Amino acid sequence: MSFVLMFTLQCLFPIFDLNAEFTGVSIVNPDTQSQTFGVSVTSSDGSSGRGALVSLEPGAQRVASLKEIVPITPPSSGYIRIGPSLNSSLNNTCTSYVTFVTNQALTGVDGAPAPPPLPIPPPATLPPPIATTLILPHISINTGFAELDYTDTRIALINASFTPANITAQLFGTDGVLRGSVPLAFPFGIRIVRVSEAFQKLLPNNGLGGKTFEGYVRLVSNTQIAAWQRIETPLSAGVLRGKSLDEIPTTSFATFPQFAFGGGYDSFINLLNPSSSPLRLELTAYNDQGKTLGDVLQITLAAGEERRASVSEIFRIPVIASFPAPLTAGSIRIREAQAQPFQIIGDIQIVNSKAGSRSAAMLSPISDAGARLWMMPFAISSGGYFTGYAIANPNELLAVQTDVQLEVVNADGTLKEQTAIQLSPLNRTASLVPSGLPRGYLRFRSNFPIHVMGAVGTDDLRQLDLVPAISQ
Repeated sequence: MSFVLMFTLQCLFPIFDLNAEFTGVSIVNPDTQSQTFGVSVTSSDGSSGRGALVSLEPGAQRVASLKEIVPITPPSSGYIRIGPSLNSSLNNTCTSYVTFVTNQALTGVDGAPAPPPLPIPPPATLPPPIATTLILPHISINTGFAELDYTDTRIALINASFTPANITAQLFGTDGVLRGSVPLAFPFGIRIVRVSEAFQKLLPNNGLGGKTFEGYVRLVSNTQIAAWQRIETPLSAGVLRGKSLDEIPTTSFATFPQFAFGGGYDSFINLLNPSSSPLRLELTAYNDQGKTLGDVLQITLAAGEERRASVSEIFRIPVIASFPAPLTAGSIRIREAQAQPFQIIGDIQIVNSKAGSRSAAMLSPISDAGARLWMMPFAISSGGYFTGYAIANPNELLAVQTDVQLEVVNADGTLKEQTAIQLSPLNRTASLVPSGLPRGYLRFRSNFPIHVMGAVGTDDLRQLDLVPAISQ
């Protein structure tokens, strides 16, 4: 079984070449007035597609199978586009999510901004293409006879523009050194690329009859494209959306609102310097009460360099010597060492190995900007599934408390419950949605900026994945 969840404002979603038994859709209308959303499914070559309309009252959500909305058999590989009607008052901003649930893996996908459609009637001369550079920050490969340590990464590329795509895929090691590049050209639609095959001649052997590599990919395209990477192991999978250079903000600090290790969990951070100059960073791990855990780190990343490490090891956080090790959780704050504005790309991988090596895993991008209004576009706490969230308060002013209002919203837009949360400076909280919610979503309102991270999984912890927290 698999199902897809989407909260959308003009977004593209890849359909990886999976044999999905069930595909579901969740669309939320965050507006204060009724809205109509268009849903279309396009084949891998972009040659055929079919669509339908979904009307939603203010604040309402539609959760249904894709076949119920668009009455076709979804292609094994293709893409989905959802957007509000042409007369919508909603901004053309992508705030979307897709997740595939199978018996073996639970994986979520952020939606990517879709290029604007041509006006009707179309102009005599097409608009010029928009060149795009994207970064896929977390390529991991360990193929061959690696058993449960087998890892590979696939890339999904969508060209929904009106110009054939000519793409150069550049492979970099974590040291920031270019290993080589390969051309990827296709006219329209979607293309799925397995990194271990596309870059086979550039990858070192691992002694197990396969290849090994850690690094990232930069995509340089002549036209606007969207891209995702999917890290796959025998028991789990995780997806990250590639960010264009224009999407990487300049920030004062960045945050991972949640990490966990011990009790069957482990967490690994990944930080990439996208700039052309060295970047000196200060990293601090905090517990829920804002107390420092382990060492405060000073690290320097050269231009294009990447650093990956286990949270427990890099911060040298002391733990009680017992088996299994007790659960330790908290947040991580990252800033430039001299408190200067900076740019960063990163992610955190949280894994659970209770049912085998990395039997469940989730990838979450770094939170590089706080906000006072957030939404998690899907929540469930019934039928064997749970939804969790973490809220981190970045404020350092001791005299100021941050007040957060958490709202659990039913699918019909009515309020199921409301919780007031008070966070002192640098404090954090994490919790689960109370049981009994068959479908819905979460809203977070605060008087000062906060950072939010979401997760969904099965009660037996055999499946775990990200639910994106979307700033409004």
